[in-house]
Amino acid sequence: NALFTIQEYYGTANEIHDLFRGYPKEELISILRADPALAETFQTFATLTLERAERDGVVVDTLGDRNVVIVDRPEDRHEIHILDPHAMKDLRQPKYPDQADRIQADLDFLRTVSAALNEGETTKE
Repeated sequence: NALFTIQEYYGTANEIHDLFRGYPKEELISILRADPALAETFQTFATLTLERAERDGVVVDTLGDRNVVIVDRPEDRHEIHILDPHAMKDLRQPKYPDQADRIQADLDFLRTVSAALNEGETTKE
């Protein structure tokens, strides 16, 4: 028996950045503010991820290298993709000692970046 996945090609390693660890936080916020479509996608991802974590205690696997990514596109556009959509992590039953803490740190990162984007919207009005 064998199991494999054929995945769409998104670009080279230089064009694919881990959402959680690929940029310093302030640089990510700047990228999101400069690309409204990307910011909207990020906010949707953050909202759905945080709601599911709170409601069900389950999140998409954010811990692997480039499981959730921002892909560079022409003309300073970007896209968010989940490259490892198969693995869900249960916050209530971690597989190893610091797993829940690491996932919680990623959820806190989503909250912080999302709040910074929301603050930027209110200061522009």
